[in-house]
Amino acid sequence: MNKKVNIAVIGAGWWCTEFHLPYLSSLNNVNILSVCRFGKKELSLVKNKYRIEHASEDFKEALSYKELDGAIIATPHTAHFDCAKEALKNKLHIIVEKPMTTSSKLAKQLYLLSKKNRKQIIIPYGYNFTHYMDKARQFILNGKIGKIKHIDGSMSSGTLDLFGGKGLLEAKKHTFQPLKSTWSNPNKAGGYGWGQTSHLLGAIFKLVNATPDKLFCMHLNSPTKVDYTNAVSMNFKENITASISGCAYLPKNKEEHIEIKIHGSKGALFLDIEPNRERLTLKIEGKNIDYNMKGEGALTYSTNPAIDALVSACRGKVIDHGSDENNGYKTVQVLDAMYKSMKSGKVEKIV
Repeated sequence: MNKKVNIAVIGAGWWCTEFHLPYLSSLNNVNILSVCRFGKKELSLVKNKYRIEHASEDFKEALSYKELDGAIIATPHTAHFDCAKEALKNKLHIIVEKPMTTSSKLAKQLYLLSKKNRKQIIIPYGYNFTHYMDKARQFILNGKIGKIKHIDGSMSSGTLDLFGGKGLLEAKKHTFQPLKSTWSNPNKAGGYGWGQTSHLLGAIFKLVNATPDKLFCMHLNSPTKVDYTNAVSMNFKENITASISGCAYLPKNKEEHIEIKIHGSKGALFLDIEPNRERLTLKIEGKNIDYNMKGEGALTYSTNPAIDALVSACRGKVIDHGSDENNGYKTVQVLDAMYKSMKSGKVEKIV
């Protein structure tokens, strides 16, 4: 009988208790060995519900057990680095919720540590683990659209409440509520860029292997002084230009929307996940190639495949899913420069 994979869960708050923990507990080949979160009452609730052996408010203690194979880091954004660094030092494969860190400098440290210790960092962008994203990546790698010249990406979601300091309407009946400070405090990496445009950037960096160079970002502020919108002009060192758009002004009860258009020297790739008009289309000379993804857009979002990839890595088989430490690092590089540009009002170098 195969040994179960032992996982630590760090940050058992709103998102983790609604999505990660229920799925982890359903897997016969996984044992949730330890859990960490603040609040003794809340910690006890999670420990008892999921029958977890070890529970602590100290992340270092929760990550200290020698039996551990992997960990999920789902703390507030600003705590990702310390928890992920500790897990990597302990030679664990890890999932780190987006954004991987809240600065390019810290993201680089995690990237280098993961390479040094030969442990994978997985960023659980749900769309990156879909068959249509894999197909789009394959089209590009196979040279179907030639040399990439321009990227046009946009994302919108109904999150004015979340980034405006009012919490999230959809989460009112959940076990825990999203921490308002995580999303709406400018001093704690609140804002649409860190919280949502990161999904769009993660998708782009799954599809495009290029080095971001510099950018300019305009935005509109929420009542709590974080960004509600992102309007980014960017270029890459490979002589590629990009236009990136993020927006919280989608009405409630309307599914989030991501659309990516990648133009190359031989053609263009169009990917749209908006429900009821989903498409993955190659536009090349003489014909269009349509890949069937009807009904599998935004409504199919899930982080479960990312957990499957973590379990696989812990068992010795690392999957090339394109949502790894390299993706996480590049995404944070862009986000960091975006926020510098919002503050300076100038074009910022991406470092």
